[in-house]
Amino acid sequence: MAHLDRFLRATTTVTTDGALVSLDELEGLYMYWCSRTGQDPSATEDLVDALEQQGVEPVTHDGVDYVEGLVLTGVLVTGFIVECKFTGSWGVPSAHEPATALDAGTAS
Repeated sequence: MAHLDRFLRATTTVTTDGALVSLDELEGLYMYWCSRTGQDPSATEDLVDALEQQGVEPVTHDGVDYVEGLVLTGVLVTGFIVECKFTGSWGVPSAHEPATALDAGTAS
């Protein structure tokens, strides 16, 4: 479980602002981190337990599992976004978010 603590310290920040990270995103980042650090990714099921010990709670919104009170941070997160073709909630525009950067620049 020590490697889960290292993963969380390297890639996440706990917040009190209600931030949400989908569990799919977090697990994908964990698998990516394991591939980069040579860790065994078999502890994926223990990830939520490790988060709960830090006061981060799992929640479900519109059928998607999230962890509330967490922000993804760090250099590895950037590599994960750039290198992986993530198809979870990042890849699905919502009615509340512009679908493209151009839309974001012209939205009012």
